Amino acid sequence: MKAIIAPSLLSGDFAILAEECNRMLDLGADYLHMDVMDGHFVDNLTLGAPIIKSLRKHTKGFLDCHLMVSEPEKWVDDFVEAGADSYCFHFEATKDPESIIRKLNKTKTGAAISIKPKTNVEVLKPILDN
Repeated sequence: MKAIIAPSLLSGDFAILAEECNRMLDLGADYLHMDVMDGHFVDNLTLGAPIIKSLRKHTKGFLDCHLMVSEPEKWVDDFVEAGADSYCFHFEATKDPESIIRKLNKTKTGAAISIKPKTNVEVLKPILDN
């Protein structure tokens, strides 16, 4: 099994973010990890779909978007249209995680589910069984 290197762009210089993305790829990164926070699901507020759209024009890197947002189903279309390659959302942030997965499976965007550390992993079993 090959490890995947996916540096978080939150540690980059936002004034030259596209340049930072390409530098990470040149140094061997496989993915570019984007932590997207809405200030509701988590306290912090970070980049959104417009930044992803802008970066997509300037990098060929795999844009791995981790959405730590409330109601992630509201953001699927925006991130798919912006050029995200994968869309990871939190189980706890939505009432219907399976509908998000179905929607993403209709696109070329990969789907992933994340859980908070205190959430029992068993909550994912019904989703995995389907």
